[in-house]
Amino acid sequence: PPLEEVVVGEVDEAAVAGLIRILQQKAVIHKDADPRASASFHCARAPGMSISDYIVRIQKYMACSIECFVVAMVYIDRAIEKQPGIIGPLSVHRLVMTCMTLAAKFQDDVFYTNAFYGKIGGLRLDEVNSLEKKMLLLLDWKLKVSPEQFEEYRNMLCRASSDAEICK
Repeated sequence: PPLEEVVVGEVDEAAVAGLIRILQQKAVIHKDADPRASASFHCARAPGMSISDYIVRIQKYMACSIECFVVAMVYIDRAIEKQPGIIGPLSVHRLVMTCMTLAAKFQDDVFYTNAFYGKIGGLRLDEVNSLEKKMLLLLDWKLKVSPEQFEEYRNMLCRASSDAEICK
């Protein structure tokens, strides 16, 4: 399918903005992490796009529900809990794209092929497939997010945005 822009609401925008801020912070905090800890998600050189621009691109073209951004953050935190060095400036892009892909497939009724997601994320199909498999194994195939955890993360993302006053 062609890449088409998706429109979302204010609170949803705040959650996405919060995701950007949190991931920027996590990538900086772990900037000196051992690359071997994130070997699967580690790229050889810094991507040509900031994580902020990358997430905006995902939001613009992925056509997934806003819930996917929240669920992806849950998956990212679960991955960090299991493997603390997994996130850093050279792995955050692949990590977020992989978790967004899994979230779209698990959360949404309509999702696309890995080739399409790879096109959005600037990854080859074999990379998307490999990263997806590695993430599923890291998460022990546990993709379910309870309603309580979802609401906790949605609120956390919303509060982390610069528009936290609209998050009630």
